[in-house]
Amino acid sequence: MSITLADLRAANITRQEEWCPDQKPDLSFRGNELAGESGEACNQIKKLERDRHGWRGSKGSVAQLAEELADTVICADLVAITAGIDLEASVVAKFNATSDANNLRTRLPAQLGSSTQPLIESSIAYVDSDATPEPISAASDDSPQNQSSDARALKAFIDYFIRNYPGPDTVIFDPKWHAPKIFRAALQAIRDAQSINGNLLSNALEMTGCENEEDLIDMANVGRSLMDKIGLYTKAPSLLEDWSPADDPAEIVGDLYNRLEESLACHRQALDEAKTANAIIGQIETIFPNWRAYRDLVDCVDSSLPLVSPHGFRWLDRPITVTGGDYRYDGQLLCSFPKAPGGAVRYIVRDGNGRLFIHNAAQCGLEVSNAN
Repeated sequence: MSITLADLRAANITRQEEWCPDQKPDLSFRGNELAGESGEACNQIKKLERDRHGWRGSKGSVAQLAEELADTVICADLVAITAGIDLEASVVAKFNATSDANNLRTRLPAQLGSSTQPLIESSIAYVDSDATPEPISAASDDSPQNQSSDARALKAFIDYFIRNYPGPDTVIFDPKWHAPKIFRAALQAIRDAQSINGNLLSNALEMTGCENEEDLIDMANVGRSLMDKIGLYTKAPSLLEDWSPADDPAEIVGDLYNRLEESLACHRQALDEAKTANAIIGQIETIFPNWRAYRDLVDCVDSSLPLVSPHGFRWLDRPITVTGGDYRYDGQLLCSFPKAPGGAVRYIVRDGNGRLFIHNAAQCGLEVSNAN
């Protein structure tokens, strides 16, 4: 299937009405759109070149480049539509002007579609009808070797060109000069394709380890299904979000296994913490059997500690300023306790950073007689 720039123009206009009928993009938008698509095509070229040099980095492909070039052509026509430019006429004029400037014979016709389509269709049909595998050995009407099938086909091909593309105002500027080259290139391409296609299936079976074409198709379907699912889950919040294989989609198996291990490790840690918390709750319930009757566990501990505190231990819980020889800080006086039975009293203070310190009465600004 072939299209002309006029076909593209008609399709772009129709789709634009379908896409956003109530608002028409302006020239600045179309220009930025064209620059973006051109940049993406250049990015694919960069990746292909990087891969060709063997440098590290993400890989591009000719298929992706083809998509970006197609987008670039489409956007170029959208710019022309917005600016009121006849792109087909402009392409013809510019192409032919460049040929003139460089003394080249190749020209484009005034209407691209009307001249190129018959050329393409007739060339393909004629070459397809010639099944002779022998190489072309003649290109002249006078040659005795014209009796060969290829030579006869070439002569007919040249005659067809002279009748239909006499030049110089058609796509073929000089049919006698162009026809042999086009014919030989087309015939060689067909033979190369036949040779490649003959080995393609056997090579694919050998590479994949499949026994027949049906197994190969099944494997391709599985691979396509896998890649579709990867594409689905990498675009949504999931374990695969933003995942991209470096070389081989099969890497996803190892990645998923690693993430499963990480998830299991987190669950194990949470389970251990839950076991520890349950053990602590069990001890609290043993010491404070009525703890559930309190507003919260802290109230229970505050109310119950005097019943279970060691001899001489006192909860104080009030603000205090601690002063030493070379330091001073504000903190919370938590409790006091005897250093030894009948011994001096010491005080536990928590500073603003949550650290705990032990001080004597003088450092806490307390009178020794009131300390207890």
